[in-house]
Amino acid sequence: MKFCERCGARFEDGGVCPKCGSTILRSDAASEPVRRVHSFFSLAVFYAKAGMPVILDGEPKEFPIEWRLLLARPQQHAPPILIWERDGLVSPGRPEAALSQVDPADIAKIIEGLPVEKLKELRKILDDEWGLAPTDSGLHETLRGLLFQSVPRLRDVEALRGLDWRGYVARLACWKPGKDPRLTLIHEAKLLEPMAMKYAPHSIEVLNAGTGKSIFYDVSGILVAKATRRSVLGYARSPNEVYPGTINGTKLPTAFDQIESQDSYELARYMFQILETGRALVDAGGFRFPVETGSSFAYLGNPIAKNARVLEGFQALLDHISSNPAIGRRFGIILFNTSLKTITGSDKLSVREEEEWKAAFTLFRAVEEYVRPKLKTLIRDARVVKWLHTPIPGYRETIINGLKKIEDYNLKAFFEAHIEGEHRVRGAALHAATALLLDKIALDEAGVEELLAEAEELLGDYIDINLGSIANLAAMWTVMRTDQAMTYFQNASDYMKEIISAVLHWKRGGDPDAVKIALDAIPYQPQDQKTYKYFSRCISRLKKRKRLDVLNERLRDYYGFQFIRKDDVIEVEYLKNPAPPEDLPLIGFIRLSDLSIYPPQETGGSQDGDEEEKKGGAPEENPVSKKGDKRIKRINGYGDEKGKPSAESFLAALRGAGQVGEFWPRDWLTSRGYSREEANALIEGLRVSGRIKQKPSGEWMAA
Repeated sequence: MKFCERCGARFEDGGVCPKCGSTILRSDAASEPVRRVHSFFSLAVFYAKAGMPVILDGEPKEFPIEWRLLLARPQQHAPPILIWERDGLVSPGRPEAALSQVDPADIAKIIEGLPVEKLKELRKILDDEWGLAPTDSGLHETLRGLLFQSVPRLRDVEALRGLDWRGYVARLACWKPGKDPRLTLIHEAKLLEPMAMKYAPHSIEVLNAGTGKSIFYDVSGILVAKATRRSVLGYARSPNEVYPGTINGTKLPTAFDQIESQDSYELARYMFQILETGRALVDAGGFRFPVETGSSFAYLGNPIAKNARVLEGFQALLDHISSNPAIGRRFGIILFNTSLKTITGSDKLSVREEEEWKAAFTLFRAVEEYVRPKLKTLIRDARVVKWLHTPIPGYRETIINGLKKIEDYNLKAFFEAHIEGEHRVRGAALHAATALLLDKIALDEAGVEELLAEAEELLGDYIDINLGSIANLAAMWTVMRTDQAMTYFQNASDYMKEIISAVLHWKRGGDPDAVKIALDAIPYQPQDQKTYKYFSRCISRLKKRKRLDVLNERLRDYYGFQFIRKDDVIEVEYLKNPAPPEDLPLIGFIRLSDLSIYPPQETGGSQDGDEEEKKGGAPEENPVSKKGDKRIKRINGYGDEKGKPSAESFLAALRGAGQVGEFWPRDWLTSRGYSREEANALIEGLRVSGRIKQKPSGEWMAA
């Protein structure tokens, strides 16, 4: 049964009084232990009532804020309601709250506390968006139905007794069976708002697709699909026009599903400080504005994706953490695994189950809000601080030993820095333990001793995740880099495939000792003769790129070279490491004059040459030097003057044999006078020119 507060009428159905039309009602229903939580499309500060500065010994000590008035829109384009906020229970970064009516005396206090201009602005909002134009005396009554105050979500803490809290927390981390236990353990540490950013359980989760890493953050907190400096941190046009980013004011677990490569370095520059303190000053519009957050962060990635966009996102993640390897000590959890159990079949969540999972967090957030003052005391307890900063036995030595197989300097430096963040590994265990004991902490049935005992028991699992991930990465690094290089090449634009092929062809066969060469000095014959008849057309496309630095990041990492722009010339600089994948399917071939490689020629003299000989003359002398001619023959595979079989003889033998084994070509040549190096050079020359080809299984055949 419901009754109207305005006229006293009683009725059963509906949300409007049938007698006077009021929407301010009461009911006889028993109160639930957790209040209804409302989520808002947007939430902005309308006014902040400042108290007088606190001055101590002639110096200002504090600039207090007594209360804030917030404009909250329940849906997009809907007119706003007003929220009176005094306890930090709701903010623009946390646009959800439990609400209750404001006492009439407090409404009068709020109206009295608003400056004249703000009162005018409030009346304009009521008129323009609600169609209400209250008089001075009627403003109080109008606000009774539109002004609310934020209140604690948990109505009765005693309702927690008898609840299977551990089972409830485990289900929040993994709503349905099917998720890998290691990932579930990581997400248990993420449930709780960080008790202090210094110990926040930030993580890197680099996994194969379909494991459930992204959906957890979408349900429990914030999933940023494409993380850019602008979207994450915000931007400004002037000191009066500041537009905060996604993370400003947040407390919920936040994940970056993909980092945009264009400004990964810029974002990393600020995240380095944010991950440690939760604060940063962002430069924009000629001045700085502050960004503050209380979230734990996760960087997500997929290192084995064949999709170019996903691959680019993973590479941007590597760029992000490599731009300042010291950021490694900010992460307490590192999960790297390319064969984690995928969620399939009936284990996948339906839309309804996702909604139920999201709604299930209501109780956890209510209890978390209730115990937050206690948690702030716990994290500062001397016993907890001592446990957090105790070195983990054997952790440093095991990581250093595992890094010996990783050649990438920046990645190695990142993990070396991670060793200095052992307090964050312990912090992850502490946050997971706190989530599991949150009900007992609320009921005053668990304190520091119980919390540390639980954390100590969980710590070994987080250590195993980190050490196993580093071992996996070390073992897979070379193979993974090769796969990325192959995928990047396959998805590159046509002209970039031609350029990469030209640069690598020259290093392999033109001049293996080359350190630098002008790109237009490489005598390369493009494969796509219809679009790029001359190599210069490819180079012209490259010159139009505004930022070679972004391209160079990939070329250095995958193929061991980079471009240097000097006026209108682009130079190629070859690096010692890394070596490009040997089985990269290069296209085109080197076409040289003088000390260069010619494309395969037809055997025998030309028609014109024969005519000249018939007339008693000699054909025009080839301008290629004898030394260059030998080099041509060696690389393109035409034998030499010592009587070794020519490339044509080898091709004839290969055609006769059909499909042969992986080592047949080399064995055939070395048994007929070729050295091992000469045989490999001839085979490579014929493969590059397209006259022979090798199947993925290793067999060779004539083209």
